[in-house]
Amino acid sequence: MDQIQPNKEKRTDKINFFFALLLLLAFGIVNKTNAQNKMWDAPKSADNLKNPLAGNTEILKNAKVLYINYCAPCHGTKGKGNGPAAAALNPKPADHTSAMVQNHSDGALYWKMSQGHNPMPAYKTILSEKQRWELVEFIRSLAANKPKEKPAKDNKTTVVKEKSKKVNDTAKTEPAKDKSTALEAKKDTTYIKAGADSSNIEANNLVARESSTVVDSSLLDRVNTLEEEVALIKPGDSHLMIAGLLTFGYVSNKTTVTYNGSSTVSKTNNIGDADHFEFSPMFLWRHGKNFLMEFEPSFSADGLGVNWAAVSYYATPGLIVRGGYLVLPFGAYSKRLAAGWINKLASDPEGIPDATDFAVEAEGGLQAGTMKWSYDFALSNGMQLQPDGTTQFVGITDNNKNKTFTGRIGWLPLSNSSLELGASIMTGKVGDAGLKIEHASANLYALDLNLIENINPFQINIKGQYSEAKLDHADYINPVDSSTYSFDNHTKTGYIMAAVRPMFSQNKVVKNFEVAARYGNYTSPANSLWGTKDNSLALSLNYWINWRTVARFSYEEIKGTM
Repeated sequence: MDQIQPNKEKRTDKINFFFALLLLLAFGIVNKTNAQNKMWDAPKSADNLKNPLAGNTEILKNAKVLYINYCAPCHGTKGKGNGPAAAALNPKPADHTSAMVQNHSDGALYWKMSQGHNPMPAYKTILSEKQRWELVEFIRSLAANKPKEKPAKDNKTTVVKEKSKKVNDTAKTEPAKDKSTALEAKKDTTYIKAGADSSNIEANNLVARESSTVVDSSLLDRVNTLEEEVALIKPGDSHLMIAGLLTFGYVSNKTTVTYNGSSTVSKTNNIGDADHFEFSPMFLWRHGKNFLMEFEPSFSADGLGVNWAAVSYYATPGLIVRGGYLVLPFGAYSKRLAAGWINKLASDPEGIPDATDFAVEAEGGLQAGTMKWSYDFALSNGMQLQPDGTTQFVGITDNNKNKTFTGRIGWLPLSNSSLELGASIMTGKVGDAGLKIEHASANLYALDLNLIENINPFQINIKGQYSEAKLDHADYINPVDSSTYSFDNHTKTGYIMAAVRPMFSQNKVVKNFEVAARYGNYTSPANSLWGTKDNSLALSLNYWINWRTVARFSYEEIKGTM
């Protein structure tokens, strides 16, 4: 028996004055190395190249922008060879402040950056002659600003990995971020929010993002500060880092519900609602050169839970093998973009699958000329089909003998890696063993886009994702009267987000502002008890107080019908 729901419009207007401190708490025992790579010599003829900009300090302003865009991801903002991509590269990036580099002639430096040397691309096809000479001058200026250093001991480089994801315990059908009630609504949301991350970035993505990479402004300063200021040196191969995320705020909400021409209005306000209060310390323990253990408990409005717990083995620079309680690689948002300091708005897009499960995983990256590819594949226990047609991840005990496969392929077609296109799939059986629906399967597909472009003085950030979920036909139970009914269990969701920040402005106040906007659509199964169709619009004005704290004032409107 099909249950057809009457048309109804529920509108939620939220004005959220949300003051939050997303504070990075970091204590580290991290070893570094001052060893340089095997010598790479320029031909003697390169020494005869004349630098047309020698001694010209006026060009350093533009040169710094070039350096941040093309060199800092590997060499670091201060040229120390410790950029966010350095851990995953072999050979390691050079220290531009070292005597080994500074003893090169201007011509030799120019020749090397022009010709390239794997994994560094040949910049003669990317930058103009003038831009390359400007970079030579900037590298010279790094030595002038180099602080005095203590003699280095026999240290080794730490490989640390970041999960750009806050997730909830899979024991819940849908976590606090579940929009199952919000999906019926129109919301006007205003937040003032602040945020910080929980560590360095994923090594497999870094393999595909080398010295020409364009990096999100919220990431670059954060990673370099962790490396240069937070990390402490300890002899040996075992290292511990503790990082964390703290967010809180004030939320005021107005809801208007219209049904059959009649409207009702309700208002609420909270200090830290279920979606915007969290304290999550993250423990990273590197054992030896190749093993990394991660554990992140979380205390939020839902109580105490575990976001993830995993063991990673860094097999090669292009391969990481991992096992434990993981964020599955479906789409780009859940695993890489959902953290409060990466997401440019105060809320998550509606309907994005929040997939965390017990799994084994292999991920990494490959270089293909000037292009790059990334891959991420996982096998997990999978989801369980509920009597009402919804699904939840089963946890550590599987409900059937089958496993769920999740995979994502990423393609970075441009030499500076500013554009990434991704395709994902998740497929597996969801029915309980021994029941009539034991052979029911779920198939999910997603496409995602990430573009970061620097157009002086702005950094432009565009992200988007579209996904569909299809479940096999089944009879479901109506919880109201226990009767059975069926419907086409097909869900669609998508969003597009754009953010602009004048990060290269010379004004110290202006450069910290950021504006962002997002449009989203969510359509859950028609004729189901929880079916709805929502369109959302979110706007945000952000201010980066420092690299670890951002304040947000956001407005969100969601209009839904069911």
